[in-house]
Amino acid sequence: MTFAVCMRCGAKKFGALNLCKQCGYSPDTNADRAQSILLSDHHHTQAELVKLGEAIRAGRKVHFDQESVEKYLRAMEIMDEEANGLECALCGEEVDSPGDYLCGVCRRTRVQ
Repeated sequence: MTFAVCMRCGAKKFGALNLCKQCGYSPDTNADRAQSILLSDHHHTQAELVKLGEAIRAGRKVHFDQESVEKYLRAMEIMDEEANGLECALCGEEVDSPGDYLCGVCRRTRVQ
């Protein structure tokens, strides 16, 4: 299981890149995806993530390790270059990155 918190509202969620059921936010840029991954149990304990979520809900800014953000951004750039021609599993439109199986519209509108 991937425990994460939403970078927009601080709510707990399953999967760093999934739609937040609380506020409806889905990270749609590589920078937001990188930061969302850093707000998961791949990088923090659940206790740390709960505190980070509380900080986000209180309106405090979360500081991200820039070296880690850059690492994910470089990896996503490589994946984006390889994504040309990949299609959404629902509508057939081009996906945003190779890790996606849904386009941005379908990802935001799907019911979870």
